[in-house]
Amino acid sequence: MVGAGRIDLLTGQTVLVVGKARMLCYLFVTAQMRTTSDKGNSMNLPSVTQLTQQSARTFLRFPFTILDGVFGSVVSCILINNDGTDEKLLFNLLMTTALGIPLFTTIVIVAEKKKWSRAMNLLAQSIGALLLAAYMMSLPGEGAYSPSVHVIRFFVFVVALHLLVASAPFAGKGEINGFWQYNKALFLRFLTAVLYSGVLYTGLAIALSSIDHLFSIDISGRRYFQLWSIISGVFNTWFFLAGVPGDLDALDGQTEYPKGLKIFTQYILIPLVIVYLVILYAYEVKILAEWNWPKGWVANLVLGFSITGILSLLLVYPIRDRVENVWIRTFSKWYYIVLVPLVGLLLLAIWRRISDYGITENRYFVLVLGFWLAGIVLYFLASKVKNIKVIPMSLCVIACMVSFGPWGAFSVSEQSQIGRLRNLLIKAKVLVDGKIQKAVERVSFEDSKEVSSLIRYLSDVHDLDGIQPWFREDLKSLGKGKIESQTKNVHFADPKVVVELMGLEYFNQWESSRGHSYQFSANRQGVSNVKGFDQLIRSQHVGRWDTAKDLGIWGSHLRMDPDMRGLTISVRVPDQVLDSVHIMLGPLADSLIKEYGHTSPYNIPAEKMSIGQSGRTFKTKMCFLQLQAERSDDSTKVQYIEADILLGTTTR
Repeated sequence: MVGAGRIDLLTGQTVLVVGKARMLCYLFVTAQMRTTSDKGNSMNLPSVTQLTQQSARTFLRFPFTILDGVFGSVVSCILINNDGTDEKLLFNLLMTTALGIPLFTTIVIVAEKKKWSRAMNLLAQSIGALLLAAYMMSLPGEGAYSPSVHVIRFFVFVVALHLLVASAPFAGKGEINGFWQYNKALFLRFLTAVLYSGVLYTGLAIALSSIDHLFSIDISGRRYFQLWSIISGVFNTWFFLAGVPGDLDALDGQTEYPKGLKIFTQYILIPLVIVYLVILYAYEVKILAEWNWPKGWVANLVLGFSITGILSLLLVYPIRDRVENVWIRTFSKWYYIVLVPLVGLLLLAIWRRISDYGITENRYFVLVLGFWLAGIVLYFLASKVKNIKVIPMSLCVIACMVSFGPWGAFSVSEQSQIGRLRNLLIKAKVLVDGKIQKAVERVSFEDSKEVSSLIRYLSDVHDLDGIQPWFREDLKSLGKGKIESQTKNVHFADPKVVVELMGLEYFNQWESSRGHSYQFSANRQGVSNVKGFDQLIRSQHVGRWDTAKDLGIWGSHLRMDPDMRGLTISVRVPDQVLDSVHIMLGPLADSLIKEYGHTSPYNIPAEKMSIGQSGRTFKTKMCFLQLQAERSDDSTKVQYIEADILLGTTTR
């Protein structure tokens, strides 16, 4: 009965999927007919032929975009199927195709707006394809293992190109209402495409699961990820493009405004803006009362609040002059006025952060957005035109400008952090006449940790080319074994190796001056020698929060010493200890620290994490599975152990 109930449930799921698929087909086709026809001539369910024709028209209108989405889905499926193996070229291809969708879409829409010929349109898209190929060739051959600066730059390009889609067709003068109606159509179509894609994926995923359970066909979990890649790259892209307005010139005369959009803005977005406004002004009053510097994260809060408020004003822009919406004009005017002190708070907070820790990519972007926000506020307070097209256009230009060149986010951030590192090393007399000399004097924990953090940042985000001239050693040759790959680029040495070349100790960001934490784990697949022992007690835990426990064999008891440097195992009868052995943990921890340092290995050979000791009547062997220790002032204290314990009688 249980099995039958399970089959009934799964059959019901399958029927539900079929029903969802039929409904989705209706919704998809109806949306196709509505959005590709200017007036929406038919509300009837189209035939398969009509659906094919509408889809073909969308493909002929956006051929490069749809092929790019298909190609990106194929690349993504191969990556998922290979679990990321041999993904260097494919990872770069995937990034490139992600940029291709907004780029080709922009070219087509601009071509239609400017009335370019079909041949010129295709030529422009071909040039766009060449630009994408050049971008891909500029990426390092290490794929996901390359410095993250390339991924950050990719996301900046993604933002710039999507802003280009929103603003490029209406870059000229006038047609502000057309610009708004165009972006409204894109926004609503995007939400619809996400909804339909989500429903389609859910239905098909349940169908796959039903097949897996009903017919005992083993469907790998990666197939679900591949399904999502296909739906998002092909269906979602195709469906969205079908709803892109065709007659852009006619949009300026439209006056239709969705009632749901007004409700969403009036009763959700704007109340949220008011809540954050009260919080931020209360915090500003607190700063003035206590005369303290603002916290660094408040800059992100001000940016989020400001952008949400601007978005809400953009959403109600066409109805701002209606008699029943006088409040919108009042809110718009006062909103930019109340932003003035908050923009000052934002710039003060990020300047404080930069003065303490230098510039990184995140701080650079926040600073630039702060100045952009200041410019937008001044424009809407001083300008009589108040052209809303300025918002996406200016952001698009800024995103492009900060992504390259010596003034860009990446060059400025790298040079800022290299400058901080140079000053620290000169202070510690490690950098002398432009060359690294091993430290001969003790360097404070704070400075050593800061040097470690800076080297780690440069290695992860950029690379170590900027500091290579300081070293006599070739940092690339030291890093050849870091990651096994067949790429044209050679990996740099690990940050820990670079710091140790300076004669300094490497520290992770979570370590404090009170001590340096270490964690070691044994290879649990190894074989332990149990010869001569009678009993095995598996996986016993003892630590500073639970210092003693009964082992349950021979009345044995395990206790951690109060100074956390040793263990005592005792055998007792009621109220009497018959025998005990004491095991010193400090020497074992010191030997592991000396050999492995901060690498926190997880496959240490079992014999390197074992200690034996004999008493008068019994002997023991501790086979440690995990050992955590803290070292400070040349003293090592064990914080936690997990061990298998062997017990045996002593032969006399």
